[in-house]
Amino acid sequence: MSSVVVLQTYDRLWVGSDSAVSARIGGVTYRWNEGGQKLWVLDDSVIFCSGRSELADRVMREFHSISDRSMEQLQEIAIRQHDAYLQERGESFEVGVELFLTILVCKYEQGRTVVYGLEPHNGFELIARILDNPTNFAIWSGGIKVNESATAAMTKFSQSMNVIETFQHTFDEISYEGIGGELTVYEIDRGTVKPFMHTRIKEKRGLKRLTERIVSEELKRLRAELVNAEVVSGQLGNFVSMVIGSGNDVTKINTNGISAGHDDYNSAPFRVNHQGNVVARSIKLTGEVSNSEVISTVIRASKIIGNEIEGGMITGALIRTSTGGQRVEMDTTGLRAVDAAGKIRVSIAHSGKYGVAGTEYSDGAGVFRGGVYGIDDGLYIESPSYMNLYAPIMAMNGTVRFQNATVEGIKMGAIDGLSSTLSSIRSDVNSKATAGISTGSAGPYNCGIPIGTVLKDASGTAYTWMGVPAHTHTQN
Repeated sequence: MSSVVVLQTYDRLWVGSDSAVSARIGGVTYRWNEGGQKLWVLDDSVIFCSGRSELADRVMREFHSISDRSMEQLQEIAIRQHDAYLQERGESFEVGVELFLTILVCKYEQGRTVVYGLEPHNGFELIARILDNPTNFAIWSGGIKVNESATAAMTKFSQSMNVIETFQHTFDEISYEGIGGELTVYEIDRGTVKPFMHTRIKEKRGLKRLTERIVSEELKRLRAELVNAEVVSGQLGNFVSMVIGSGNDVTKINTNGISAGHDDYNSAPFRVNHQGNVVARSIKLTGEVSNSEVISTVIRASKIIGNEIEGGMITGALIRTSTGGQRVEMDTTGLRAVDAAGKIRVSIAHSGKYGVAGTEYSDGAGVFRGGVYGIDDGLYIESPSYMNLYAPIMAMNGTVRFQNATVEGIKMGAIDGLSSTLSSIRSDVNSKATAGISTGSAGPYNCGIPIGTVLKDASGTAYTWMGVPAHTHTQN
C-alpha cells in the first residue's frame, strides 16, 4: 500500500504517488523495494490503484484489456476481483483493519475536473468529487497516511501556491517504510495527460528493509507452526515422494525433482530437476537478478546472460541508466531524460498535448516549455512563451505561410539573396519610370489619314485633318 495526493482545480489536476513496495512481518512494516507502479495512464485518465499488489495488478490488467473503460466497468471489476481474492485466501475484509484495495481516478469531463473514488469500506460505491466554483481548489489523499498527507499538502500549498514544492514536501514529510522511493506526478490540463515531475523522495534515517535474514527467520517460524514432528517421522533423506493436492492440481517432490501443475513431471508447467534446471510458464521477478535490478510484470527473452538481454521482450518494467542524478528512464508512461536535480527535461509520453505521442521539453523547474507533435494535418512545434531558432544558415523550401503572425526586427540584409534581388528590381523600375515626371514628347500622329487632307461632311462643309498633335504623359 502506498499514498496518493491529488491537487484539484476547476480545469486542472495534479496526481502524485510514490513507488515503495513494503511487507509486514510479525506486525512490523519493512521496505521491500522501490519499484512499485501505483499510477496508470489510460486514455485521458490517471488511475491510482494500490493495496495488495497482486490484487491491484489483477484489476488494472483486466481494466486495460477491455474497450469499454467506463467508471461503471472499473467498479464491477474491482468488486469481483476483490471478492475473489479474499475467497481464494480465506480472508475477510474488516473496516479499519487492512485496506486490500483502493482506487482513485482523475480525469477531465464535461469542461471540468472529476476525481472518482472506489473503496471497499462502502461497498465500492462510485463517489465523484467535483468543484462547482472555478476559483476553488481541493486536495485529496488516498491509500495510507491519508490525514498526514492531506494536512501536509494543504499547509504547504496554502503557503507557497507552488505545485512542485507541495508534492515534494508532502512525500518527504510522510515517508517511512511503506511510503517512499520515487515520486511521480502527472498533470491533467483540460483533458491532456502529461508527466509533470519525477524525483526521489527524501527517506527517513533508520529505514527498516526486508533482508534475507528476516525472511529466513520468518520461514523458520512458519515451518515450526505448520510442520509437526509427529506427522513427519524417520530419517532425513529417506523420503521417496511427497504429494500435495490431487490430479493435475498438484505439487510433487520426488526422485525427478519438484513439479507443480500436472501429475506427470515432464508435462508440469513448473518443474525443477536435481541439477537446478527450471522450467516455468510464468515467473514474476522482483529484486536483483545477476547484479541487474529487474522490476517488471513480464520478461520474455531468448537469452539472458549477465547484464545482457538478447532477442527478447520486456513489458511493464522501469528501465533507467541510474537510480539517481542525471539519467534516462523508460516505463509504461513513456521515455524521459531527467537532470541532476531530478527534474524531467525531455519526455516522450503516450498521450501528449494533442492526444498523440510527442516530444515535450521542460525547464530546470520541471515546467513545460514546448513540444513537437505529429498531427494528422502536419508537424506542430509549440512553445507557451518564447521560441528561439538559430543557425548560421536557415533554408526553407516550399511555401512559407504566416497566419495571424506579427514579424518584428527583420533585417533585409540578413536574408540570403533577398536584399540584392530587391535592389535589382528597384534599379530596373527606376530606369523605366519616375513618379511625378512627364514622359518625353511624342507625335504628332496622322492616325491613318495624311495630315492636311481636306474632308467634307454631308452638307458640303470642308474640314482639314490635323491628326494627333505632339504630347507628353505624367508618370504615376
